[in-house]
Amino acid sequence: RQGVLQQGSTFDYQGTRLTATVTDYESQGTPTVKSSVGEDGRPRVALSFADYDLRRQGDESPYLEGDVLDLEALASSASLVDPGDFDVVLDLEKGRVPDFAAYARALPDSSQIVLRKGSGTVDAHLELSTAGRAQGPSRFRIVGENLALAYANLELTGHLDLESDFIAVDPQGMRFEVDRIDLKLEGVELLDGDKEVTSDWSGALRFENGEMVLRTPIETSTDLSVELTDARPVLAFFAEAKKAVKRVERVLKLRDLQGKAHLELEQGRMLIDDLNLTSNDLELEGELCLGSQYRSAAIHLLAWRTFGLAPVSYTHLRAHETASFISYAVFCL
Repeated sequence: RQGVLQQGSTFDYQGTRLTATVTDYESQGTPTVKSSVGEDGRPRVALSFADYDLRRQGDESPYLEGDVLDLEALASSASLVDPGDFDVVLDLEKGRVPDFAAYARALPDSSQIVLRKGSGTVDAHLELSTAGRAQGPSRFRIVGENLALAYANLELTGHLDLESDFIAVDPQGMRFEVDRIDLKLEGVELLDGDKEVTSDWSGALRFENGEMVLRTPIETSTDLSVELTDARPVLAFFAEAKKAVKRVERVLKLRDLQGKAHLELEQGRMLIDDLNLTSNDLELEGELCLGSQYRSAAIHLLAWRTFGLAPVSYTHLRAHETASFISYAVFCL
């Protein structure tokens, strides 16, 4: 009636193999569509896409493939002329990534990171709104096996597990409330040319209780924690950009690292405060601020066991147990 679907309207469709194209991407699959207009007058559309794959046009390897992808959309209006905006729920179970090398184009050239190979699985439940309204909680998990990437002269292989719980506050603005993001790396082997930097390395990074805006540059305010078998892979990546870092690694034999901090990123500025880092050799706390206009740091060294330094009591200092220049500094205070 006047281009508006009425309550009780239904539409069901069972299709054959279908190809859908959006900008540079295409998806193939077998669709099943069920739609109806409920008592609230809002149309609901349930789309099930079977035996699907998603790829960039012209690419041989798909980004993603799987058995079933389910999508449910709720329109704000029953008008065929102007259906308004949509609230969308997408469920993906055991989606397969045949080759992570297909994602190489997604990395900016400035990163200098090259994805070589690797396969994996994707599970996701996403709740989004085309009107930018906040929806219910979303989650995803990506598991990668035998990943291989290169950075300058470094070659890294290993296993990846990335999992997140979040709310899409403003999908169009790419703004998210993050409950947690967990990144785990295991069985990592790192080569610097023909030289082995480390093998069977593992690390874990968690972001929690914060906000992220995923645009260029990324903006975030979040708590983070980290656990690393040792610091060699991290220092090796930095050393490719600044060779002086290699001299630092010879002095800092950091193993079994555990750290916590609060991270803030915004255009031209990175702040790490409430920093607390411990390892087998080093204990420190403080804050660090880096930016295009200024840099500052206040780092308090609590212990450095390589040089026999340990926490000092300001009320009971025994000079024979403390390095002389630390004793002098404390008495000056």
